Amino acid sequence: MSNFSIIFIDDNFNEMSPLVQTMSVEFPQADVSHVFNDPQKGVEYVLGNLDKQMIVFVDWNYKGTTKKGLSILRSIREKTSLLYVIMMSANKIIQNGIKDTEIIEMMNAENFYFYDSSADNSDAVALVKTILGKMKSKFDCVLEQWLIRHPEDKNKVVIRQNGVNYTWNDVLREVRMQTEFGMDFERKANQTSIYRYKCSK
Repeated sequence: MSNFSIIFIDDNFNEMSPLVQTMSVEFPQADVSHVFNDPQKGVEYVLGNLDKQMIVFVDWNYKGTTKKGLSILRSIREKTSLLYVIMMSANKIIQNGIKDTEIIEMMNAENFYFYDSSADNSDAVALVKTILGKMKSKFDCVLEQWLIRHPEDKNKVVIRQNGVNYTWNDVLREVRMQTEFGMDFERKANQTSIYRYKCSK
């Protein structure tokens, strides 16, 4: 899979950090240039680019602030449940001051993974490979790949609803943001695909 970004929100990281460099080597097709030390700026970037495929690594703790990785996950989930988030911590979960309720909330989050950053980077690579495998069948990712192959269709109006014209780019953004329109479009598209598959048998 190409044309995706791996984002890092961690106050100890920079572009030369070992994990960032590992991702650059293992996934040369990915953009790994976005490393945010300020969690707020990281969240703003992610939420401002929901029309792009992203995998977001989030640190659990941030120095000099009460900000926790869980609050970043919540901010992202307020806008979309489709984005893959990998929470990182070098400390053991039980010893890291993570409450049971926080663990449960993270476990119940969609498209969420936990990475023990004290482990080998190969564990993080394996997680990204797992996510990329899942992306191949996700509606928004399939649509994006189709638009990459057919750039001439990106700005074509595909549907008009409630007086609003939606291009394919608009549809992709609405699906990723999980708006009412986006979820309805995805549901109908899936139903149509199933119907056509049955009729072809």
